[in-house]
Amino acid sequence: EDFCNDDGLVTVFDVSGNKLQGMIPNELALLTTLEVLELNDSDWKGSVLPQAMLSSLSHLEKLSISHGGLGGRVPPELRLLTNLHTLYLDGNRLSGTIPSELFSLTLLEFLALSYNYNLRGTISTAIGQLTQLSLLSLEDNFLSGTIPTEIGLLSNALGHLKLAENDFTGTIPTELGNLQDVTTHVVLHYTRLTGTIPTELGSMAFLEVLRLAGNKALEGPIPTEFDALRHLIKLDVSDTKVDPIVPPLVCDALSVDHRKFQLNVPCTGGSPEATLSICNCCTGCSSRTSDHDDDVLGEDDDEYIEGQDDDDYAMGDDDEFGHDLMPPPVTDDLEDPDNETGEDDDDNEE
Repeated sequence: EDFCNDDGLVTVFDVSGNKLQGMIPNELALLTTLEVLELNDSDWKGSVLPQAMLSSLSHLEKLSISHGGLGGRVPPELRLLTNLHTLYLDGNRLSGTIPSELFSLTLLEFLALSYNYNLRGTISTAIGQLTQLSLLSLEDNFLSGTIPTEIGLLSNALGHLKLAENDFTGTIPTELGNLQDVTTHVVLHYTRLTGTIPTELGSMAFLEVLRLAGNKALEGPIPTEFDALRHLIKLDVSDTKVDPIVPPLVCDALSVDHRKFQLNVPCTGGSPEATLSICNCCTGCSSRTSDHDDDVLGEDDDEYIEGQDDDDYAMGDDDEFGHDLMPPPVTDDLEDPDNETGEDDDDNEE
């Protein structure tokens, strides 16, 4: 890879994986021709992004500081990076709210602020301006309010929508059904959502993974409109009040071409460890601990289920930069400083 342009000026600065320590140097602001800046997998000691750097790097297209120990707030000055296509600040110690100025970066394709654990507030309705967005990952924070209906405007490119393990309330927006041409992953588990599964989600023709587990007040049937989801391989509504009986039309549709389809549904009765049904296509509840596991799972399904969470993190070919969204190592200094009682933690665990 070329790190300089034809004039010999630095365009790429990548020191990821070197476990650097200290503060992010202000001198990076002198590299005014930078297009890519990657400082991943280091310990920046709670350092904040230098304002001088943000105001000088006007050519920057990719800023990636994942698992870097960044602290403070998400700076509104990020709005100055008007050429930014990729912003990865996941796995840090950022706190406060997501500034609305961030949503003025209309060229953004990848936005990840997941696994900061302390980001609060709501998602601005200005999210609808990011029409080029391919990845929106805000998992494992303390975001609240309703999921903006404006996300339904991101129908040009949004492949992965990951908002799991936050404190959202309200219903699943029916407008998500507008994401019918590109969206493959919708990850909303453990977010306190209520109501029913919108029938409009049956319009998401390329949907592969839908995770709604842990939304304890989510109820109603699995929509019959899901018979149109011919690419669906994983539907997780466990730990909800959703009716575990799959409509026959949906079951028939999901069984075509011998596709592997994994369904996790809530079950009643039995021992606590036998409350989850995992199968290719069920019309009722069964337990992995029963004597009929082989009948339910099939010979090859155990290997598939063992890696069932992989799709939540690995972006694969969908992310041209090959960035894996993984939680940072758990350490004591990542605890929420404002949560002295720890009451919120129980509600935010899967």
